[in-house]
Amino acid sequence: MIAEALKAIYIVTTAFMLFVTVALFFIQGTINLGQKVALCIFWLLVSTPLIEYIGIAFNYMPYPFIAFTHSSVLFIGPAIFYYYRIYSRHKIDYAVAVLHILPFLIFYTTRLANRDYIPDIAAFIYFAHIAFYQIVLVKIAWFKKAPEAHCQSPCMLVSFKPLVAFFLILSSAYASQIAMYQLGVSYLRLIWDITNTFTFIYVLLLSKGFIKVIKSMQSKPQRHLELTNEIAKTYITTLKALFDREQIHLNNELSLTDLANKLSLSKNQTSELLNEHLNIGFYALVNKYRVETAANLIKAAPEQVLMSQLYLESGFNNKNTFYKEFKKAFSLSPGAFRDKCSK
Repeated sequence: MIAEALKAIYIVTTAFMLFVTVALFFIQGTINLGQKVALCIFWLLVSTPLIEYIGIAFNYMPYPFIAFTHSSVLFIGPAIFYYYRIYSRHKIDYAVAVLHILPFLIFYTTRLANRDYIPDIAAFIYFAHIAFYQIVLVKIAWFKKAPEAHCQSPCMLVSFKPLVAFFLILSSAYASQIAMYQLGVSYLRLIWDITNTFTFIYVLLLSKGFIKVIKSMQSKPQRHLELTNEIAKTYITTLKALFDREQIHLNNELSLTDLANKLSLSKNQTSELLNEHLNIGFYALVNKYRVETAANLIKAAPEQVLMSQLYLESGFNNKNTFYKEFKKAFSLSPGAFRDKCSK
């Protein structure tokens, strides 16, 4: 009876999260990277009961999938760590990120090679990995100066501190199951029920964040700003770095969606940041940087600049737009500006 009830709740939960994922995409126009990580954690949690249910339904499940359920929790610590880094606007080094999932790869490979037991070295890696992320995440959440202020974002689905508290309990439960297994106690059925329970808890956290996003979108017609002045200042600093250092305006296919993803904001919030806090539209801002780039290229080597290529080198994909924006900014055509610089 209990198993059937869990199964029904699990199916409803999974269907609801599919709805949330689709709804977020249609409401925001995109799902930003931080939201993708939050949703990915849910699908990692759901993988254990999902694989078990499919195995029961078909009376068979390839062992590589079963081994994955034994190892999937080793993905969750790194996912939460990078969830923090995304919303605190740290630059993501994907080469280093691979090192964070190395313990998962080692443990998973070990489970594939040894179906009947877990070697002591693999168990040590498992426990060490979980302990490492418990310590790191607790340090960030409760001992780092104002972590929530750095992570505050209107489109954040799960607050960082509750997410870390959730991980502490979940990872401890998983570690205890591995310890029981090493001691010869059967744990597969128990870990299934535990995973189900924690999946439901995580869905409650995600649902709260989803409702917050819905409410913020509904408040748009009343001109209620989603970004406070303090939060906007932080994003403006990041925005300027994207244009000044990374020179994203040189990408002639740059869109508002691309910029929103880089800022970990929705399209509406990015528009608000530009229009309400910087008093400039997206295309006006991008063209401003592109025109400045063109002017700097001319100043650097006026005799060597090919006017036929200048608009492409400065990020424009339309020559007429380039000439129009350049003349608006400098009251001179690009050719006249080059002649002036040559003299």
